[in-house]
Amino acid sequence: VYDSAIINLTEKQLIDRIAERVAELKEEYSDVYLIRMDENMHRESAKNNKLKLHQFGSGHDEVNLAGFQPDFILYLQNRDSFIQIFIEPKGRNLEEEQWKEDLLIYINEHEAEIIFEDETEDVKIKGVKFYTMNDGRETIRQIGEIALGRRFKGLSFEKVF
Repeated sequence: VYDSAIINLTEKQLIDRIAERVAELKEEYSDVYLIRMDENMHRESAKNNKLKLHQFGSGHDEVNLAGFQPDFILYLQNRDSFIQIFIEPKGRNLEEEQWKEDLLIYINEHEAEIIFEDETEDVKIKGVKFYTMNDGRETIRQIGEIALGRRFKGLSFEKVF
């Protein structure tokens, strides 16, 4: 387990804001992990494509076959279930990469259509809007609503960079 990674300021802010809420998440979940995914780590291996999200279903404005690997997964487990929340911090290229956010939101709205390669029970896969500097898209609020069924109790101190 590492307690640091090579990250940019937006990713650092996301990590700090989630770290502030670990105690509250641990009230509901025995295991709380924020996993940093590094697409370069598996670039040459067979795992590369297995760790990517791909569009499914219909109703997309733009079709993108490449798939992508979100930068972070918030992994939550209690006795009854597992939740994996996919999180993608973004500083620039929001418009160019809007399809990624659309896919993350689509996952939530079409959970019944998700197909796993291996049989799974009691696993929920969720996505949130891009995390931007100072949480302009209220990603942390979304995470609280998914994980706890409500907003987090505490608010982060707004850091201006």
